[in-house]
Amino acid sequence: VGSLAFAADGTLLASCGEGSDYNGTDNGSNVNSYYVQALSDGIIRPNENVGAFRAQMINSYSGKILRIDPVTGNGISSNPYYNAATPRSASSRVWALGLRNPFRFCVRPNTGSTNPATGDIGEIYVGDVGMNTYEELNIIKEPASNCGWPIFEGITPLPAYVTLSTTTYNKDELNSLYGIGGCNQRYFSFNNLIKQATADNIHTVYNPCNGSTAITSPDDNRFFHRVPALDWKHGTDSARVKVFNGNTLAVAQIGSTGSGVTGTPFRGNAAVGGTWYTGSMFPAAYRNTYFQADYGGTWLKSYNVQFVDKVQSVTDFSDSWNAIVCLIENPLDGSMVCVDLGTQLVTKIMYGGNQPPIVKLSSNATYGPAPLAVNFTGNTSYDPEGGSITYSWNFGDGSALNTTANPSHTFTTGNSNPKKFVVKLTVKDNQNATSVDSIVISANNTPPNVHITSPVNNSFYNIAADSLYALHATVTDAEHGPAKLFYVWQTILRHNNHQHPQPIDTNKVTSAMISRIGCNGDDYYWFIKLTVTDADGLSTIDSVHILPQCGGPLPLKLNSFTVAVRGQTNLVSWITSEEINLKNFEVQRSYDGANFESIGTVAAHKTSGVNNYDFNDGSFLDGYIFYRLKMVDNDGKFSYSLVVRVFSGTKMSNDLTVSPNPFKNEFLLGAVFKEAGKITIRFIDTKGAVVKSLSENVESGFNSFNIDKLESLSAGVYFLEIKQGNETRRVKTIKVN
Repeated sequence: VGSLAFAADGTLLASCGEGSDYNGTDNGSNVNSYYVQALSDGIIRPNENVGAFRAQMINSYSGKILRIDPVTGNGISSNPYYNAATPRSASSRVWALGLRNPFRFCVRPNTGSTNPATGDIGEIYVGDVGMNTYEELNIIKEPASNCGWPIFEGITPLPAYVTLSTTTYNKDELNSLYGIGGCNQRYFSFNNLIKQATADNIHTVYNPCNGSTAITSPDDNRFFHRVPALDWKHGTDSARVKVFNGNTLAVAQIGSTGSGVTGTPFRGNAAVGGTWYTGSMFPAAYRNTYFQADYGGTWLKSYNVQFVDKVQSVTDFSDSWNAIVCLIENPLDGSMVCVDLGTQLVTKIMYGGNQPPIVKLSSNATYGPAPLAVNFTGNTSYDPEGGSITYSWNFGDGSALNTTANPSHTFTTGNSNPKKFVVKLTVKDNQNATSVDSIVISANNTPPNVHITSPVNNSFYNIAADSLYALHATVTDAEHGPAKLFYVWQTILRHNNHQHPQPIDTNKVTSAMISRIGCNGDDYYWFIKLTVTDADGLSTIDSVHILPQCGGPLPLKLNSFTVAVRGQTNLVSWITSEEINLKNFEVQRSYDGANFESIGTVAAHKTSGVNNYDFNDGSFLDGYIFYRLKMVDNDGKFSYSLVVRVFSGTKMSNDLTVSPNPFKNEFLLGAVFKEAGKITIRFIDTKGAVVKSLSENVESGFNSFNIDKLESLSAGVYFLEIKQGNETRRVKTIKVN
């Protein structure tokens, strides 16, 4: 559910997304979607296993605006497909259909009846988030309005889904002519059940087995595309409205003579339904207009809309937002309020009047031994109207307030223990409006050292299935023990020019589900951030990226991948089996773990048995060096190996890499070893019992090898212990079924 709102008649409206694979087209049984789990959990019926086409099904909640009784949850008797025998069914609750992601919507003020029995709920303004090309503003004011998704995206047809709609069938809609006169089509296809809008407003669609027999429905609005009032494009300045050439629908860019809309074409990529502004704080040009936000476009615009649902003008209001996800009018003072996910702020939007001053403060130090002398800067604060401002510094230690712009202050503690001081700067303008900001000064303290060890930075996630990644970090602090260190993990999906943050997690050791998205032409990756704050206010942030594994599944089984440091040469070695249609290996090197270059190509042996490969790199710089393999098929598809790291100087890393973690029956283990020889690998359960033990031969430097045949291990937590000589290392792993 995206949003909730009450209509004038007191009924409760809810918007629901269609829940298909958002990484590509989906007409059912799509391996990148969650249809198996949805069927197992009873969320969808077998008939609803049609992917995005659920948005067109009356007996499905997916891709709908629902209208229900807020007391009982039942559908309303004036809903278009209400059935008194089943008031809690999907069809009894549906008001409108054909939506993809109606994340936010609002009801236009002063529209609709106050009597639920009339079925007049007013005008619903819906921001429908598109897939690859168009965003939409949909204005819904009639029952059974069909906004067209997925056969239409924006005003016009979406070719990929148009094709699928002819061979994907709505098994809730039995063809009454089946078996009569040679008709062999048992169910109507989704293409049979909707037509593009026409100027004559005729909604009739005809039976594919008899062009003179109309398909019937309790409300035939569902058969007629309810065209968006406005659509706008991804990546290109294009904003369109519908026009008609005779009886045929066409489009016109806003600002053109034929459109009848003043304004300049624009772009965006995530429509956020906005709010109707009815206040008096803003100038007359903005009153009684609809404010629309776009999450990815980072803008806020004002649409002037007539009661005939025709956009008259589009006016730029403000831009350079981060990620607006909600916008409402404040009825108390006529301002607007928005939630900006990018800044993690709830922001009040005002027009005119006196604006409070902007506080900007900084210091030349935030920590150090006491007595700690700190120079503060506040003179970059300012009044938006250009007026004079005054300063008031509170140093948080009981000393007198300081009214200079850039004061200096010495913090004392009386002992050697860490101590936090919250320094506040209050700035006041010449009309007594104030703003406050603060900074933490921590005496006798240093920030934590934070290094995320799992997942590995710039490693790859699987497109074929969701992956549960363990989140681990090595954290030390010179002044604080583990109990006084506070963790905040956040996992964020970054998509083109916007991002989708997940809820924060305050566990020290936890996990994150990485969804199977990417490799569809858009730019996707997962960003994982850890902030560790000590008890006296100092924080450190570390982060890693996880990239989609594009190019299809591995065309072989990579049994091991090692890099051995041998003086002035790094020996890159790998062992494979089950090579299928493999062309070659491209050895790639990086000095930052992100930007790789090809340093050589090795032809594949093209045998199904065990294959051994070596490559010598003799032209590298000292320091950490990252290597990976690009494995290329004869048909051009490719996949990457795990990234391995070596050090060409004197320092060695003790990190252990397990991928994936959690694992099922096998994983790839990677580690740096100081010398060649035999290592022992043991699996230890949470009771301390050794449940599996094996040995491997390693080279000096980074080695990786496949640990498989783990079906006998029960699901649970295990400590993987690696021992070489007198050195023992451990890493926590999770076995799943």
